[in-house]
Amino acid sequence: MIPELQDVEQTGETKKQYILEEIYKLCDQIKINVDATNAIQKVSLNCKVLNDISGDPCSLRAFPIDERGGDISATRIMIFVERVTEKRTVDFEKAKKDYRLTKRELEVVTLIYQGLSNREISEKICVSEYTVKDHIKNVMKKMGVDSRSKISASLR
Repeated sequence: MIPELQDVEQTGETKKQYILEEIYKLCDQIKINVDATNAIQKVSLNCKVLNDISGDPCSLRAFPIDERGGDISATRIMIFVERVTEKRTVDFEKAKKDYRLTKRELEVVTLIYQGLSNREISEKICVSEYTVKDHIKNVMKKMGVDSRSKISASLR
């Protein structure tokens, strides 16, 4: 992600400089909090959300790291730079129509999409694991896929 923080104009300064300045500000916040509380455990999470050069949001999160068992002067700061992804909603009713799924198959597909295992699905809808497997086989056939992950991918 760092290569994407290239020089791009933003309010008279480059985007790269802007993001680096925000990183330094987060580090300063951590140092102030550590000095004020004199204990790393009490420091709250420091976070900023910025846009990279493509305009996509990225999150900067700062955490203090204590290296010498409580010696605050030995504190280092770790910065996470992560892309913020958009959570997409799935129109399960459209999937039901498009793939001609039964009500129970749609229920199983919804639970697969939520990341549940066959056992968890069977407990949730009160059927045996074998019945869940049969539903999944039927769904895969109707959707033209050959795995659980492709069921989820087909819904996006």
